[in-house]
Amino acid sequence: ASVLTIDARAQQSKLRYVNPSNDTRATTQTQSYGTTGRVQTPINAHWSVEGGATVGYDAADLRGGVRRATLGGFMQGTGTYGRWQLRPALRLDRYQTAKGASNLTALSPQFGVNVQPLRWTGLRLKGQIGRAFRAPTFSERFYLPGGNPDLTAERGWSAEAGAIVSGGNGRATGQLEATAFATRIRDQIVWFPSFVGPGVQAWSPSNVAEVVTRGLELSAQGAVRLTEGAGLNGGFYVTHTAAEDRSNPALRAYGQQLPYVPEQPFKA
Repeated sequence: ASVLTIDARAQQSKLRYVNPSNDTRATTQTQSYGTTGRVQTPINAHWSVEGGATVGYDAADLRGGVRRATLGGFMQGTGTYGRWQLRPALRLDRYQTAKGASNLTALSPQFGVNVQPLRWTGLRLKGQIGRAFRAPTFSERFYLPGGNPDLTAERGWSAEAGAIVSGGNGRATGQLEATAFATRIRDQIVWFPSFVGPGVQAWSPSNVAEVVTRGLELSAQGAVRLTEGAGLNGGFYVTHTAAEDRSNPALRAYGQQLPYVPEQPFKA
């Protein structure tokens, strides 16, 4: 049977800015509205399809009043053939703003695969490749102070491959996962500090022409039942990330790690 889901959201916020150094005050109001509808339906014994659309509208009285309308459509299929699972997907996004130069349309295909190579083990292999796209957020373009209205969208490609091992018994379960990933992004949005005055810095986002990222993520999680009514679960993950600026070989930043991108974050 098909399943239809519709959700809607509305948010209004008010933010007051105070600058004690020159006794200036300003109040900004922002409105955000959106709705999403999706339909999930089985096609046959192997395939199911999910598709839908999103509509959004944002407005703020920043910089004399700014507006943005968004429209998106998406479709994703899931095909199961024995121990293989295939996941093709396609998304179309349209962003409309008051400035014609800021309007953009993006088509993002994606394909993923998940397979259990040996039926009697808890090992699964996974892989995914797709077009990467991210439009600058409302705050990145218009936030005061520091927003950059001239930001362009991030575009590129991403790929990942990994393995998952899981198992357990009646009392305890556990899972180990390792994933290697790589991206090549044009116009990646990065926040940089700039000097304003003695002891004062202002942060503002800019587009970095080309960024190449490679990395490996390792994670583990588990759960154990202590008594009939109590249990314990936990986990950790650690990532090694090399995010290099590949914009201009003539610049000193070429081949260097992007500022404020940690090489080895660890969480537990």
